[in-house]
Amino acid sequence: DEAEFTIMSRHPVDGSIMLSREPRLPESAAVVAFEHHMHYDFSGYPRPRSSRKLHLFSLMASIADVYDALTTTRPYRPPLPPLRALEVMRSECRGHLEPRLFQHFITMLGPYPWGTLLGLPEGRLAVVTRPNASAPENPYARVIEMEAGQPNITNSEAPLRQLAQREDRCEVLDPVTLGLDLTVLLHGLQT
Repeated sequence: DEAEFTIMSRHPVDGSIMLSREPRLPESAAVVAFEHHMHYDFSGYPRPRSSRKLHLFSLMASIADVYDALTTTRPYRPPLPPLRALEVMRSECRGHLEPRLFQHFITMLGPYPWGTLLGLPEGRLAVVTRPNASAPENPYARVIEMEAGQPNITNSEAPLRQLAQREDRCEVLDPVTLGLDLTVLLHGLQT
């Protein structure tokens, strides 16, 4: 509700004050905390008192913050699959995100971002576990096997084309519709 939003919207100011008091942190940490919800078009919060240019790090952090908010479990909704999150960001965040940085972000994620659930031949499932810098269209993935009715991500990681038996495209699936919580399954695999 409005009262809760007022309290929540204080975090950029409160966070920047706390970070500015920490002598071991760079000044940019407090700046990013303060600016990360202002939006590229200044339609966010807190509202600046005068015209200013947002710090590059703030513009980058705002993109990552929105993507994280959309792709992780929230008390009010399940996570969106990565590609759906990017669609939402394209359609609903127009003006909020610096366009060139957002395009670089999309390129960096590649056609199958980390956490994308894919349907492989023969009804198998796989999840993208990391990008492949030398071939972005062929990220690394792990097969999801069902053991006693429970999904389990295999330890073996391989380029997607190898798992898909050389097929060029795989079907992108929504884990929520399949009853899978990829956040839980992927926990610990990022290291």
